[in-house]
Amino acid sequence: SSGINIGLSTVFPESEHVFCVYHISNNLKKYSRGVSRTFLKAALAYNDTDFNTYMAKLQELSPKAAKEVRALGVELWARVKARKPRFSMMTTNPAESFNSTLNPAKKLSPVLLMNFIRRTLDEWFAIRKKIAEDRKGKLSSKATEIIVARNQLAISFRATFLGEGRYEVNESGCQDAHEVNLEERTCSCGRFQIEFLPCLHALAVIKTKKSTTNFSICGLYWRTSEWRSAYQGTIESPLTLGRWDLPQDIQSRKCLHPDFKYSAGRPNIDRYRGWGEKPKPPANQQRRCPKCGAEGHYRTTCPK
Repeated sequence: SSGINIGLSTVFPESEHVFCVYHISNNLKKYSRGVSRTFLKAALAYNDTDFNTYMAKLQELSPKAAKEVRALGVELWARVKARKPRFSMMTTNPAESFNSTLNPAKKLSPVLLMNFIRRTLDEWFAIRKKIAEDRKGKLSSKATEIIVARNQLAISFRATFLGEGRYEVNESGCQDAHEVNLEERTCSCGRFQIEFLPCLHALAVIKTKKSTTNFSICGLYWRTSEWRSAYQGTIESPLTLGRWDLPQDIQSRKCLHPDFKYSAGRPNIDRYRGWGEKPKPPANQQRRCPKCGAEGHYRTTCPK
């Protein structure tokens, strides 16, 4: 809503309001088969060529669906059109996970709920701060893991120097070729400049240049120093409410109950599920094994 957008822009002026591609794809399931999957391919594309290809296919499958997603603003859901880097954050999974963590405290009063959130974040920050401080490498563990995996895939790639910092990289077994510029940190595949992490083609070029390292061409986002700085701050623990040092003008104010009439019945504390989402199973219903369909066990313990 507009009120939430105004509040976010005021409190977090540098943040970018974008859409979750998972929820949009679920809303597109009402159209013909393949529309949702084609939209996801367009949303997750790393270059304009792939984006335009999948959007043209989406237009053929369902003109209404294509018109609907364009009306939302492609810069709000397409990775290659984003106004600010989204890296791999294309869904609201982090927010949904944190929302699940708050389930036990949603029935509490606002003050107790905020205290629960503070204690939870304090605990998480302390754990992650310790992990970041123990990290010895210049790059974060996640960045190192990605680069190691990509290096294995780029072993057979061949890089040819074209001059002025430009290289042509040919993939083995196919005729696809991409142009890499290490000075500008770009690749025609689009992944290098969007993730700020060397793609397969950039790694193939790095192997030919002994003076260039993975660390020197990675963005600040992936460096251990930036990872540590994210957890340097602390959340101060408030005193008991009776010990708060409040100004006199605040103490003299009276906080009245809201002029609101509650509807009859127990209030709903669960969020309303969107169209296309699977309904929440009843608490007394046993979940079935997705492998054999029987009740009483899961996939990992399935006897079949």
